[in-house]
Amino acid sequence: MHGGDAPDKGNEVGGSIRVIRTLLRLKGKYPDRVELLLGNRDVNKIRFTSELADSQFEPGRLASIPGPFWVPPTKRATPLSYIAAKCGVPESELTKSQRQQHNTLANRIRYLLKETMGSQGEFERRQRELTQLNGGREATEEETCASFVESVKPGGFMYRYISEGKLAALIDDTLYVHGGVICSDYRNDAVDCVGYIPGRNERIERMDEWVAALNAWKDEQVRDWTACPEWEDPDKNNGFFAESGHKRGGYRLLDGEYIGPNCEPSVVMGR
Repeated sequence: MHGGDAPDKGNEVGGSIRVIRTLLRLKGKYPDRVELLLGNRDVNKIRFTSELADSQFEPGRLASIPGPFWVPPTKRATPLSYIAAKCGVPESELTKSQRQQHNTLANRIRYLLKETMGSQGEFERRQRELTQLNGGREATEEETCASFVESVKPGGFMYRYISEGKLAALIDDTLYVHGGVICSDYRNDAVDCVGYIPGRNERIERMDEWVAALNAWKDEQVRDWTACPEWEDPDKNNGFFAESGHKRGGYRLLDGEYIGPNCEPSVVMGR
């Protein structure tokens, strides 16, 4: 059993690639003896396919991309403010040349990791891990970017982990989840998530039926993500307000619905 949050770890040299590939090999070799749970650090990588899409680097779109809603406004960073900080100037003083120079895929990945995923330094750790996997040949910034982008495409190690992972597992009458089943911060004053499936009004009474249905719902969300990996409308790129039309594939599993603050009852965000 692996309890989730597989990536974003490591000291000077990261371990995301090797850890996840090892877990997937174990799952492949012992499919009935190995269970992989999904944590928020796993699920949130779904965001890469939309937030790193070419459409999000088009001229004029930089200023429209919001920061994470769960961070207090005084501490919240947007891609634009992140670039301004790198340049050491206020946003209002950023030149067109500075925007073009720093609005890169590498900096956008660094921004997402640091300011929205709590994974500061993971870009550099990934680069050093790739260098080690290359037999000592130093990995380039372009190779590091490609590693993040390719990892969430079908066949990529992160895509496979999300696809094969479960939200819950029931083994010998014991329930295993990444987070918990009780929480004081669920939406609509809910206090526990047992028997709850997003989008359904009735709760499932039998534990085994609930776990099976919950994992089936997750699989459905992954299929939706696979079918629509980018924003439905590139101009509506704040997925945390999906009810206003800002949608991308798998958004119910992702965008504040199941792994965000004040989410629907969730085994990932429960405590």
